[in-house]
Amino acid sequence: MILPKLKLNLKLPKLFPHYSRRIAALFLWLIVVTFASLNLLGHSPQVLGLTSSPLEEVKKNLLPQNVAEEIKLWQTINRSFPDYKYSYIKLAQSYLSVGENDHAQNYIDKLLSLDPENEIGLKLKASLE
Repeated sequence: MILPKLKLNLKLPKLFPHYSRRIAALFLWLIVVTFASLNLLGHSPQVLGLTSSPLEEVKKNLLPQNVAEEIKLWQTINRSFPDYKYSYIKLAQSYLSVGENDHAQNYIDKLLSLDPENEIGLKLKASLE
């Protein structure tokens, strides 16, 4: 049995008459992606007077609520991955934010022992001096 070949003759409106259809589709896709990303980055519209931002929900549910929780989180990560330099940076910044400069200095020194040229580590060390 041979199936008949269907020929669809779709007439799309010419939104961009001087561009090819592929370029027009790409341009429309970029517009949609831009508006979607603005919505995800916290620029959400108000609905019935309430704003709902996915980013705010993530912050509430996933991010630590205080510095003590943040320190515990980064210490756990640091124990599991001792060569992960970013954990030393975050621990130093967390301890600096609560004024525990001795602990911060300890993590800065550990970071600089792993990577002596680390820019953030050098800036943190300079801020302690």
